Amino acid sequence: MLSSAALRRWSWLALFVAGLALGAYLGWRWFLAEPQVTVQFASEAAGLPLEIEVIPAEVRAEPGELVSVIYRIRNRTAEPVNAFGVVKLLPSAAGRQVEFFVIECGGQQTFAAGAVRDYQVVFQVRPESTWVETAFTVQHTFTPATTIDSGGAGG
Repeated sequence: MLSSAALRRWSWLALFVAGLALGAYLGWRWFLAEPQVTVQFASEAAGLPLEIEVIPAEVRAEPGELVSVIYRIRNRTAEPVNAFGVVKLLPSAAGRQVEFFVIECGGQQTFAAGAVRDYQVVFQVRPESTWVETAFTVQHTFTPATTIDSGGAGG
């Protein structure tokens, strides 16, 4: 049987080895962890009666990960609203880091009176070697648009 002094020494040794193993595991996980980019989503509709909600408003994306967000846009008036949507990245240098696959709310849109519509935006963060920013904002700006008559010149 072990004496109490020997038992204490073995206990300390066991604790030391367990701590060392835990530290090695956490260090290894940190070393293998994929870097992430924080992407925030913002919208602006100055002069338009549109209520815009982004779901989710922020994501943390890894390289190669496909990310999908929804822009929920509601016309708060009893009249149709014509708007033109433009997407921009802030800072602009972040444009090398992301590839968009679907942007449903860009270009000219007509929002029916009181209507609520969901628009999907799908993108992918490119490999880390293209990164210049660890965080950027996807800004959707909506401005008033006039209806374009596609009937052509008549006579």
